[in-house]
Amino acid sequence: MNDIQSQSSSLNQRVYDFFVPSRTELGAYLLISIVLLLAYNAKTLVNILNDKFLAVSGASAGYDFGSLMDRFSGFFNTVTSGRLTQMLFWAFVGSTIYVIAWFAKNILVSLRNDLVADHFAHPSSYSRLTYWESAIAKKIFLGAIAIVFFTFVSVCLILVLPALAHLAFATLYDFQMPQTAIELAFAVVGTGSLIYLFVLLVKTASHTWKVI
Repeated sequence: MNDIQSQSSSLNQRVYDFFVPSRTELGAYLLISIVLLLAYNAKTLVNILNDKFLAVSGASAGYDFGSLMDRFSGFFNTVTSGRLTQMLFWAFVGSTIYVIAWFAKNILVSLRNDLVADHFAHPSSYSRLTYWESAIAKKIFLGAIAIVFFTFVSVCLILVLPALAHLAFATLYDFQMPQTAIELAFAVVGTGSLIYLFVLLVKTASHTWKVI
């Protein structure tokens, strides 16, 4: 009885650890969310920093910070609209195609291993139908997770993250307590929640991959 309770308690703890992030993980999610929001708004923030805070004349400061920021902004625009952006885009496309091909190849290898294992000597209680139902169900589940993962990442990058980044920028541009503070917190927490879901999908796919 004690062994059963111990196993149940251990299982509950593993489930809890799988779904509930620790304080360190929560802090990391929030930090990454802030970095992502800043990265999405980097170009606009540089322009605002130049216009509102560094537009100092050479006569009053001895150095034209505005001109310096104009050059930096021009360099930033050139980088983001030039070959670097194209290289990053095609690197992402190539990596995605490679991952899909790698995934399909490994699924085929796993099916071949299942075929080989099915021809081994088995006890009399062995059921070929049950074996193949289990093997195919695991692979279908993994394929579904992969589809959900790529769909989730695409929707986040195309729709959700830009919307949250725009909300965060709008609150910073015209900050007023307490309304904009709530909106800013929503943007940060929302981005952190997306990161948590991303990590959860990765862990689910990893655990499923180990048992197929």
